[in-house]
Amino acid sequence: MKTQHVYLSVAVACLMAISIAGCGDDSKKVQDAGLDGGGGGESITFIVVEWSTDSEDWVSMEGATVAFDAPGGERTETVSGADGKVTFEGVDWSLGTAAATAHQPDYVLSSLVNIDPSDLGIALIIEGSITLQMLPLESKTTETLGVSGTVVGLQDADHEWKASVVGMKSESSCDKTSDGTFSLEVPSGEPFIIQVTEYIVGPVPPSGQGYDQPIYQWMQRSFEATTEELTDVELDFAVSAMETHTADITFEVPARSESPIRDGYGVCNMCDSGSYWCQGWSTHLDISEDGSLFESSLVWVEPEYADDPRVSCGVYVLVGNQWVWGSYISIEGYPDDGDSFGTLMDKPEWLTPEEGGDAYPIQDPLEWEVFDDNVTNIGLFLSKGEQLVWGVGSTPSQTSMTVPEPPSTVDKNELLGSSYLSAQLYAGILDSDNHYWERMGISTTINVMVSEQVGDYWEDGACFGDSPNPPSSPDCNGVTFEGCCDEEAKVIWCEDEVLYCVDCPSEHEIDCGWSSTESYYGCSDEPGGEDPSAEHPIECP
Repeated sequence: MKTQHVYLSVAVACLMAISIAGCGDDSKKVQDAGLDGGGGGESITFIVVEWSTDSEDWVSMEGATVAFDAPGGERTETVSGADGKVTFEGVDWSLGTAAATAHQPDYVLSSLVNIDPSDLGIALIIEGSITLQMLPLESKTTETLGVSGTVVGLQDADHEWKASVVGMKSESSCDKTSDGTFSLEVPSGEPFIIQVTEYIVGPVPPSGQGYDQPIYQWMQRSFEATTEELTDVELDFAVSAMETHTADITFEVPARSESPIRDGYGVCNMCDSGSYWCQGWSTHLDISEDGSLFESSLVWVEPEYADDPRVSCGVYVLVGNQWVWGSYISIEGYPDDGDSFGTLMDKPEWLTPEEGGDAYPIQDPLEWEVFDDNVTNIGLFLSKGEQLVWGVGSTPSQTSMTVPEPPSTVDKNELLGSSYLSAQLYAGILDSDNHYWERMGISTTINVMVSEQVGDYWEDGACFGDSPNPPSSPDCNGVTFEGCCDEEAKVIWCEDEVLYCVDCPSEHEIDCGWSSTESYYGCSDEPGGEDPSAEHPIECP
């Protein structure tokens, strides 16, 4: 199995996720939660909403298609009005549970499943209606321009430094260079901020579950919007250094002795919701001697743009040969010395399908197990490459779900692709606004097949993705493991005597090219191009 090169985040900031099974008022009666009785059965009303950064509240969305799967399986579709609402009549709850899915072009699909009138206390209710919460599809197509120059004013020339772009959803960063120069990509025509930290990487603590990373200086410099590349920019700590703040905090691990969180690798940072790069880090973090909690020393700066700072602490767990998120806490505001952030949620476990198995049909039943009794939110998040495309919420009392069919207005191939989606289950608690996951346990990622995959790359261009998807052809036709890039920027390679194919632009929004790190062709955010040794041509047979 080849590891395809996609964007790698150094930290997970405050996650804004579809909270489709949000904390509500458990005292609400059924009639207050979008349900009304009648001679022909009951009715149920949904309201389609999205989060407004202007009003910092949920606002209604007109024109969304909502598909309602009634108890018994009958499907009805309608479109939300100016108030965002849709009502479905004649619901017979004696036949079981229901599901609803909202679709709007350029938005993530939003579903709520296992709807049961006896268990609606967890649903966020707005104006007496059950919410279907929409999140815009993210785009990585922002036009950028280059900014370059030098970093000066270090306390010690042997220290490391990292320069990054903040104040926006950016992924541009640059580590220390031998000559002190930096080069970054910034948004064209928008104001931007460059941040630099001076630090060293200390020895790993004996536990192997933490790190030491002293940070000596922090600076930020603001720039006006420009459409021209900037060169010879000097980032000087002596001019732009910022005041730092510190606090020691703790967070506990689950009590279950078999929990993988107890053996995981801890991390803490502080990020503003409007910035990809963080404004604070742990300078020291390690598990306590008795193994019951992590102890962290935080240092941070408080820039003016940070109007929603959050401390984010969590634990990576080892799955196979990869470290992945297992549990996560996000606490609003700046911390005080001595703060305890409470206990991490345990990591949910998949029962069906089994973890590490083949890609699983997307509409087949999913089953899981959670180990916390205070879970108020269950969310299944389906992604195509790095792009979230579907959020499915369920009532927390349930431990299984079936993903509905998308509404008829969805172009499945365009939105979901033709191969597989990665799926993660979140089990946890949302903040009081139903906007952020305050704490959550995160399942191992599984792969689900979008549709039955039939075809052959050499005959019809079939491109089913990396394993666990099936091969795109049983014939390698002379292609090696190092692979090649075809005319559509798909990477193909031979592995175990069969051909695999990944559509780089479609699946990852990046190009196909040579990876100097891995020494093969792949979907890479490196400069790419052809193998510089010319041993492996980029052209395919």
